[in-house]
Amino acid sequence: MVERLTQRGLKGRMKLQRGWSSKPTYGPAWTGVSEMSHLGLLVNAGRKGSESLWMSSADYLAAGRSVPDPEECMVELVRKYIECYGPVSREDIAYWSFLLKKDVDMALEALKKDLTNEDLHSGGEYFSFGGASREAPEPPGVVILPEFDSLMMGYKDKSRFLSQDIVKKVFGGLAAVNRTILLDGFVAATWKRKRNSAGMMVDVSPLRTLKAGERRSIEGEFASYADYQGTSISVEFK
Repeated sequence: MVERLTQRGLKGRMKLQRGWSSKPTYGPAWTGVSEMSHLGLLVNAGRKGSESLWMSSADYLAAGRSVPDPEECMVELVRKYIECYGPVSREDIAYWSFLLKKDVDMALEALKKDLTNEDLHSGGEYFSFGGASREAPEPPGVVILPEFDSLMMGYKDKSRFLSQDIVKKVFGGLAAVNRTILLDGFVAATWKRKRNSAGMMVDVSPLRTLKAGERRSIEGEFASYADYQGTSISVEFK
């Protein structure tokens, strides 16, 4: 019979012992769940009330289903990343995927017949799908991004949209990634929000001097967002 156990049930089944006691006990706190999950021996199997349930991988996997090949999984991961973020460099791939350099090289070798090599502003080697190199489309005039946006998190080389001298104003302490505003494809400001009875107040902190037209464009973009949300937004530039 397939069993789904809570952490308490796992402790009892494993008969963890405290000291020299021969009786099963529900201590100490360590259960081995993290270690067994990392090794692929244990999987999460839903919830029972407020508690997570766990079961063995052998019981969870459908009968006859083979374990995926690790190299094939790495190749598929890199393929999907390049499809979504390309053109990207080897360093970008390793930064986003946490794969080792040798694994990145292996995946690129497996994908090379479908890849296009591109030379960007930095002069390095970049990879994408889609045939011959093409001109990049013009970026939107104004883009308002949330914190931890995938654009900020997706590349090691952020120079294509973020000047080196303002990196620390976007990537703060304690792993914070601030909300940003892009003008013509480059980060030009960060922003914060707070709600009140009238709607939402937005504080925009420019990272360079903004022209009057750029400020109006930012206000217009927030106004469009307010219409979408069905609320009112007031914008203040610091």
